[in-house]
Amino acid sequence: MFPLNTLQQHFRLILLITGVLLSAATSAQKNSQRVLSVEWHSLPDGLTEADFRKNYLPERFTSDSADGASILHRVIRQLRTDGYLCAGLDAYRRSDDGFRGEVYVGSSYAWLQLHRGNAEESYLRGTGYRNRWLKEQVFSPEKLDRILESILRNCENTGYPFATVRLDSVSFSGGLLEAALRLEKGPFVRIDSVRIQGSARIAPVYIHNYIGIQPGDPYDERLVRRIGNRMKELPFITEARGSQVVFAEKVTRLDLYLNEKKASQFDAVIGFLPDETRPGKLNLTGEAHLRLQNSFQRGEVVELNWKQLPPRSQDLKLHL
Repeated sequence: MFPLNTLQQHFRLILLITGVLLSAATSAQKNSQRVLSVEWHSLPDGLTEADFRKNYLPERFTSDSADGASILHRVIRQLRTDGYLCAGLDAYRRSDDGFRGEVYVGSSYAWLQLHRGNAEESYLRGTGYRNRWLKEQVFSPEKLDRILESILRNCENTGYPFATVRLDSVSFSGGLLEAALRLEKGPFVRIDSVRIQGSARIAPVYIHNYIGIQPGDPYDERLVRRIGNRMKELPFITEARGSQVVFAEKVTRLDLYLNEKKASQFDAVIGFLPDETRPGKLNLTGEAHLRLQNSFQRGEVVELNWKQLPPRSQDLKLHL
């Protein structure tokens, strides 16, 4: 039995420890749930701070999952994507209960027109450019980037790897943007030669046909990029390193670094069995499989299957 005073002391100690633990848990919970407070400046007519809080901000977030500054930067990027081109973070500071920021919104911009300018129709196909579709649509830098990148890809795939494209004659009027495309294609480039380096024994004409690039063809970035994947499909060749395009002043050369990889196979099982019809004689029996790849340096496959089973039955198949 413990004395009464000792029991009272133990009880008070338990209450004290429990109170400390509860306080720590409450404090941790408060710290993990932080408030992100934002002041919105220069709002467009007809929109309120409540509208922007609802559309762009989480109400609360845990401090270990995101930082207030990173959230605000995502808000700015989304605002610009939605046409608020001048949106920016004016101020940012931490407080005891979370983070506070000041966001400048500004006016929303839409397309009046994006003229084709000097860009030929062939370079606009598949880019998403349609002047009538863009008219009065919200201006999105990301969408514009996709259009410009697609124009450049079309140029790179048709002999113009050094093309550049930009906006020209840009003007703003009443929240509407008008501009024209300015395309500088640069010099027209052909692949003058394809050089194969390494231990691979392969006819150049086979490689030319296989990768789809012949000497003298216009430069095609799409075909150049897929060379690595195409080479992985060949069982008798391995790339020592990635292909390389060498641009010189007057000529352009495609270098391929190819090594030989053993791919031919030969398997055979051969034996002898007594000939039941001829005492003292033996019959050859067994089967063999021969597969030759690129033996004549043209990527060909020669396959031979032979099977000999008694009594005197034979099966021979040849595939070329």
